[in-house]
Amino acid sequence: MEGATPAETQNIDPSRIRISLLAEVEATEPALTTTAKRDGSFTIEDVGPGPYYLQTSGPAGTYLAVARLGKQDVTGEGLNFSTSSGDLQIVFRYGRAQLGGTVQMPRANGGADQAPVPCTAAAVVLITDYVNADGSGMYFGNVNQNGVFHFDNLKPGHYRAYALAEGHVGPLQDANVRERLSSKGVEITVEDKESKHLQLTFVPEDELLAIYGDTQ
Repeated sequence: MEGATPAETQNIDPSRIRISLLAEVEATEPALTTTAKRDGSFTIEDVGPGPYYLQTSGPAGTYLAVARLGKQDVTGEGLNFSTSSGDLQIVFRYGRAQLGGTVQMPRANGGADQAPVPCTAAAVVLITDYVNADGSGMYFGNVNQNGVFHFDNLKPGHYRAYALAEGHVGPLQDANVRERLSSKGVEITVEDKESKHLQLTFVPEDELLAIYGDTQ
């Protein structure tokens, strides 16, 4: 554990910290899951060679700050036990960030003199630099009647943010789709305990379908 513990935080129970490995190749296979012991150590049995991705649930108010496999930093990346070995070290840190903002409808014909109109129905998506096969690495939210959204307890890091037509987030699992969509988003970086605000422009259904192509 790193960072200043909030005053209201109760004693940490390591047995509530869960660590899971899910095979990237056989994503339908059940995860290999364990909990930490009182001293913070853990053991996962029957881990075969090959690539996995890491899932963890740390104490409230923390985020996964560092993951190391042996001497290799694998934070935000997949684990490959065919090419790396050693103990898996996991560090949680207090200091999650907040990100909020507004979503506006696109201006007709690009009219700069038009007053902005808030979007009252949109799926807000934050995408990290590394997205796992199960979709972890993406965060989803919605706007209220005023076009406002807010993410609490967000892991600090670099994100690309989008406001998309509802019901059309499934294809984002495809890395090629995310690449084609990238120009429609806004890049933002949030640090420990930082709160930021940004403005997004809504991407309507017809534009999304043109970008998604046959993946929808």
